[in-house]
Amino acid sequence: MFALFIMMFFLSKDILDMFKILIIDSNTLFRESLGKSLYGRFPAAEIRKAGSGSEGLRKVTAFSPQLVFIDIYLSDISGFDLAKKIKRSYPEIIIATFASFDSPEYREAAAQCGVEHLIPKDDWTGADILTLVESIQSGAAISQLTKTENESSETPYGNNETRLDGD
Repeated sequence: MFALFIMMFFLSKDILDMFKILIIDSNTLFRESLGKSLYGRFPAAEIRKAGSGSEGLRKVTAFSPQLVFIDIYLSDISGFDLAKKIKRSYPEIIIATFASFDSPEYREAAAQCGVEHLIPKDDWTGADILTLVESIQSGAAISQLTKTENESSETPYGNNETRLDGD
């Protein structure tokens, strides 16, 4: 645990600098506002925006974000259908979908499409979204650090065991 803390202290800036966010929303004002809010709180993150599902899909392929925000009502495709397409090719990407409604049916549909976070536009504040991103970003940093720590502690014997016979 102490080793993880030390690695987080020294490596967190580099890992958090690599955090990439894509916002896919046909509402230009909302898209730009969310982008500015995210940049204000996470200035080291790379943030890109798309105004349609097809543009968003191209940017996912070219940009490789860790987190994608998708509005459920896009001009050319349903946000849920876009989430399915993204998850089919990039299962590691975390998807948060903005919806006008928060019901058990919407949550179930979102989950079936691979959406990890359903965000009701009317009920969530900017602070709620920033807190969500912060928790996702921290989880990405910790999992990356754990992976780095495990790789660095590997022995030539393959399973982190230490040979006692001097070899």
